[in-house]
Amino acid sequence: MVEKDVDVVVIGAGPAGLSAALYLKRLNMRCIVIERYLPGGRLNEVPIVENLLGFGRVKGMDLAKKFLEHVMMEGIEIVFPDEVVDIKRSDRKWIITTREGRIYSAYAVIFATGMERVKFTIENEEKFMGKGVSYCAVCDGPLYRGKKVAVVGPDDKAVKEALYLSKMASEVSLVFEGEEAPSESLPDNVEVIMGRAVRIEGDDRVRRLVVKLPDGSTRLIEADAVFVARGEVPNTAILRRIGVELDERGFVKVDREQRTNVEGVFAAGDVTGRGLQIAIAMGDGAMAALSAYRYVAKVKMRRGR
Repeated sequence: MVEKDVDVVVIGAGPAGLSAALYLKRLNMRCIVIERYLPGGRLNEVPIVENLLGFGRVKGMDLAKKFLEHVMMEGIEIVFPDEVVDIKRSDRKWIITTREGRIYSAYAVIFATGMERVKFTIENEEKFMGKGVSYCAVCDGPLYRGKKVAVVGPDDKAVKEALYLSKMASEVSLVFEGEEAPSESLPDNVEVIMGRAVRIEGDDRVRRLVVKLPDGSTRLIEADAVFVARGEVPNTAILRRIGVELDERGFVKVDREQRTNVEGVFAAGDVTGRGLQIAIAMGDGAMAALSAYRYVAKVKMRRGR
């Protein structure tokens, strides 16, 4: 039995999802947001945000709180923690079922499900989160200008992070966990170390990274920060089930208006793989809301409502 009938269901309460919900409310759309963890999404894991216009320097958790307060002030309902486990089409509407047994129907669905990180694969990684362990060079790199940093990862993403950090850090140790050394030409201040990061050491902050080399020996790397660049995948399992087209990396394919190839389904934020930044996710959410609004208006007009 359907618990609530709305115009749009937004799945995910990160910057993209909350931005979409805010715009939908302003457009007089009936909407509900479903979040499986905490509103704010991965913002809650970010120590400091410095590149969001108008906010200066702010803790990620504080920014997530501000976003949530704004949305709640508008009277938007956010259901959490709960997870969407099924979605199916029925008479031009989407029926959404959650793990807690809630059932919603909507004309349109906006997926703002973000990415899932395989975390804590290095000993003490969780302990030093926000104390030198980071997952975003663009977000946190400027905090380590003129300092020594390490980048850990198995593929091109790690190389790109190292290249970006080389422009501000004094030394970059790229611990490359792939089978072959990267072929890219790297600056003089980037050292490639083939091996596997096994332990992060420090006191109140990161100080060192222990790397196991291919010959079985270990090497100690002095570092003020460790940027982990591995194990991120877009949350698209349910989208696959309903036939939403993904690109070769597994991200949702959308057009300029955040529409997918499936009627009434939109996507915004990191799940689309575009930019992977808070400001971009917020803009995507706004555009997805505007597109969903236009779609719902057309459907209702055809139905004579």
